[in-house]
Amino acid sequence: MTFATKWEGMLPSILNLIIRNAKSNEDADMMTLATLASMSACLPNVQGLYDNRVVYPNLFLFISAPASAGKGRLMMAKKIVEPIHRELRQAYNDELAQFQQEMEEKGKTINVDVKVPQTMLFMPANSSSTALYQTLHDCGGSGLIFETEADTLATSLKQDYGNFSDGLRKAFHHETISYNRRKEREYVEIQNPRLSVVLAGTPHQVRHLIPDAENGLFSRFIMYHADIKMEWTNVFAKRSMSDDEFFGALGQQFYALYSRLKGLDYKMEFVLTEEQIKKFNELFEHWQLDISDTYGVGITPSVRRMGLIAYRLAMILSVLRLDPSGQMPSVLVCQDTDFAFALDTVDILLGHTADIYEKLPSVDDEVIEELLPLEINFLNALPEEFDRKVFLSIASELTIIPRTADRYIKNLIQHKKVTKINNYCTETCTETIDIYNLKATHDELYNFSNSKSGYNQLILPS
Repeated sequence: MTFATKWEGMLPSILNLIIRNAKSNEDADMMTLATLASMSACLPNVQGLYDNRVVYPNLFLFISAPASAGKGRLMMAKKIVEPIHRELRQAYNDELAQFQQEMEEKGKTINVDVKVPQTMLFMPANSSSTALYQTLHDCGGSGLIFETEADTLATSLKQDYGNFSDGLRKAFHHETISYNRRKEREYVEIQNPRLSVVLAGTPHQVRHLIPDAENGLFSRFIMYHADIKMEWTNVFAKRSMSDDEFFGALGQQFYALYSRLKGLDYKMEFVLTEEQIKKFNELFEHWQLDISDTYGVGITPSVRRMGLIAYRLAMILSVLRLDPSGQMPSVLVCQDTDFAFALDTVDILLGHTADIYEKLPSVDDEVIEELLPLEINFLNALPEEFDRKVFLSIASELTIIPRTADRYIKNLIQHKKVTKINNYCTETCTETIDIYNLKATHDELYNFSNSKSGYNQLILPS
């Protein structure tokens, strides 16, 4: 189920070039989607009206593929928007230098807590929720999370300090995100967040980010799955230019369009024609009934949000057709070709979504999430019998903080990798000491309990 190559020559020039540069049909799909999702964070002053609400081009993308299936090449899509990130970082450095100079001229000591807004395009996924929201706020509500290892984001979402899953869900619909700055005790709101996300990972990593089919993040992502091809690529094949040079040149081309859009003093409104609107509604009504009949009503949110995704895809393609040196219309009417591409692409993507949806557990299955790599390392380092003092010492050697170690132990107990036995008999018998046993069976636990003096309560796995 591929889509990009059959549209080669009919799309905006920058996409046609990317498709021609692809190494396979799947590579063309992945690079096209990653490019569109990356660009979706970099189209200022472009908006449309969908379901009577103002929406922006921003997309969430997850590309699922086995190891060594070519996901690493997606970094080239990031290179296309890199000039914008460099510009924002340079603006921050210039403003910071000016601020420091002004403070020095006034003879004032620079307070490190007083900083100019940290502007950037690429927002690190391994951030605390407050740090990510602060960065998004500093950037005027706009940014891009781009990670070729989805576990980076999944791990952050599982941390107590980094759970910004609700923020991602709100950002998809541009809903206000609010948070508190702890140091300043300041309440902050991010109005109309315009965040785009590009992730890649193995099918197993999908579960780390989205543990079940009813998780709200699932329906917000474009899901694309590629399989590994058992073909050896000639890694020494000569081309006219390297990938770095090729995508770097495309980056300069796109930067010209971005700069022109950024300089507009009005909002460019994207619209569909009446005929397109009629076809759009007819198709999605059909898809909603057909897919929900096949896979159940649980997949309905994905179908409905795919309507918004289709609208955003058509919006991005329409903007990419604009000449940076030409006229920038206040009303941008969707071309039939771009509309057809968006619907055809979504038709294919709905199939990918359904395939991945079927592989995700239902909430009713009560399936516990898989262990993270850090938890596995921690588990492997534990002795057969240990208490909290022992596992905190091991955690310290692995640079795991006590609070996280406690949570890992709790999760290991849920996975039935560890069982807890309570020892009430210290010298004064005034406190409870938890003793843990690794992968013990019921009989082993009873034997363990009876062989140790002082252990008078046993908690068995359910």
